[in-house]
Amino acid sequence: MRRTATTTVTTASAPNRFGGHALVGHATAARVMWTVEDNEQGSSVSLDVTVMRTGALDRMLLRLGGSWWLKRCLAQALDRLALEHELTAVQRPQA
Repeated sequence: MRRTATTTVTTASAPNRFGGHALVGHATAARVMWTVEDNEQGSSVSLDVTVMRTGALDRMLLRLGGSWWLKRCLAQALDRLALEHELTAVQRPQA
């Protein structure tokens, strides 16, 4: 199963927080907030999601254990973002 969220950034708190809204389909909406923090390996990203409303399909999925699935999908997305960042950093010429 695949669910795609469209996000809009509406708020930024320099230097390390930004957030906004995420829409899944026509009926499911959430508030999202990312925090980027420096660490020994470079940076870590955390994501807070607050579901504001759900459509019938997403409500059913959440009741059937979908919150576990959603957490796993979000973790995988953050892992892909980290990998993409690492690849970009490796390909970037050194100054």
